[in-house]
This record gives sequence, structure tokens and C-alpha cells, in this order.
Amino acid sequence: MPAWATIRFARVPGVLVRQVGGDLIVAAIGQEGFEVLSPTAGDVWRLLDKPMTLEQLVETVSSTYSVAQEVIARDVEALLGHLLERGLIESVADHLEEVPEARA
Repeated sequence: MPAWATIRFARVPGVLVRQVGGDLIVAAIGQEGFEVLSPTAGDVWRLLDKPMTLEQLVETVSSTYSVAQEVIARDVEALLGHLLERGLIESVADHLEEVPEARA
């Protein structure tokens, strides 16, 4: 898995999405063109409605399709890279609130 395996990814707000048969058509506002996602890639897209890591995506897709994680990992990694390049998903920072230390 790549160095960004623990980074969480999520869909960019405002992406236009249409279901056409088994495929999803996705387009970023302000960019030319669109992407056609296969049914499996569409499943990954739907999972990204909340931030997930590559590992979480691979585990979920692998169990759904009963395919070895190594095979799924290559495909999901390539898909994430492509969607990042096209501005359709983004990496999301964890916003953890700092808990004040207890005073003695």
C-alpha cells in the first residue's frame, strides 16, 4: 500500500452525479469532462460519502465482492489516484479536539 494508506479520503462537495444503467457519471463543477465509474468503482464512490482510508475501502470492497485484498487494493489505489487528479475526491484531515489535561 502507498505512503498515503492511512490518509482519509472523501468526496468533494458539489460533484454532480448521475446513475446511468449500472454506471455512475461524475463531474466536478467548473471542470471540463466527466468520469464514468463502473459498478464497482461506483460502490467505492458511495463509500466515500464519509471519510475512509484506503485500508477501510479495501476491506469493505473485498468482503463485498469476496476478492483477495491484494487484488482490490491495486484497483482501489488506482481509482483513488485518478479521482484525486480529477478533483472529485480530497484527503481530509482528522479534526480531533484536544482534551485538556486534568489538573491535580
